[in-house]
Amino acid sequence: MIGLGTVIDYFVHSSSERFAVPSWYYRNKVIFGTVWGAVAVLVSLKFIQNYRWRALFVALVVAVVLQIKYFLEGYDLFFVFLFMGLHFLMFLWPAWFLFKKFNYLF
Repeated sequence: MIGLGTVIDYFVHSSSERFAVPSWYYRNKVIFGTVWGAVAVLVSLKFIQNYRWRALFVALVVAVVLQIKYFLEGYDLFFVFLFMGLHFLMFLWPAWFLFKKFNYLF
């Protein structure tokens, strides 16, 4: 989920100079997002049965936690709020697909 979301994110950040980020941004996003995504999945397994709600929950947790991190790193509020929504959508699509396809594992 994080890997596919990061690929989508790369193209979005490359679309405009205003959204450009340093190269280490992606490496940190993958590591940080994977850790928080795993935590969100584990919590969702305990409390959420429906794959749709589980996908929404996991995508939301990862998007919000990533943007808190970027806010603390000094990114401006426009960037933070814009990419909170975009990251949510970038992670929701793969999460929805994975949880639906592999529902028997989750």
